Amino acid sequence: MSTKPAGVRLGVAFQLKFFCTNGYFAGQGTEPSEEAIVYLADQLGIGRSRLPDYDFTSRSARRHCAEILRYLGFRRMKKADRAALVDWMARELCQGGGTVAAMLDTVFLWCRDRRIFAPRLKAISRQKLALPFTGLRAELTNLSPVLSGVIDWEEVEQQYDEMVKYTSAMHSGLADPEAILRRFARGEVMHPTYKALSKLGRRSRPSTCVRRLSDGRFTKA
Repeated sequence: MSTKPAGVRLGVAFQLKFFCTNGYFAGQGTEPSEEAIVYLADQLGIGRSRLPDYDFTSRSARRHCAEILRYLGFRRMKKADRAALVDWMARELCQGGGTVAAMLDTVFLWCRDRRIFAPRLKAISRQKLALPFTGLRAELTNLSPVLSGVIDWEEVEQQYDEMVKYTSAMHSGLADPEAILRRFARGEVMHPTYKALSKLGRRSRPSTCVRRLSDGRFTKA
């Protein structure tokens, strides 16, 4: 650390403190408080105006994030961790009815407290956006490379009662999400309710992609 330029040292120190506080790394556009910069600069014994020298989007910055994770003893999220997170969200987080932003912040803190780091959305460039109806394709010519097929709303309607049943069971804690997924995964043919749920999920994918692309918490390593 002592061999790095002053601006880099201040940037790494800021990322370390930011991550320990929030559970995710700061991105470009983050505006640290003057008090935080003064404190860190005094601790490092460097000038107080050197943070602008640090590029949060550079390859070096991503490497620094990885080094911070190793230093803190964090590990990547595993399948069992995802199942535990989903269960916790269903039992405690979703019951509160808070905003999406507030719930996201709480999820990051949940992972931080368990020294788990959820991977960033690396496959964002490969996402395809489904069309709600056929005629819309002609109006979205600029998005042609990322458009896929049209959602089969009739199939969704046919499975509506089953989707409500499974969702209510998970929300009330009467059914374990992992158990339901195992039931859906049985056999070589996709379960009709799971198939309908996946089609319904394609409806919200465009807004999800937009939120993740605009939110540095999802795109920083």
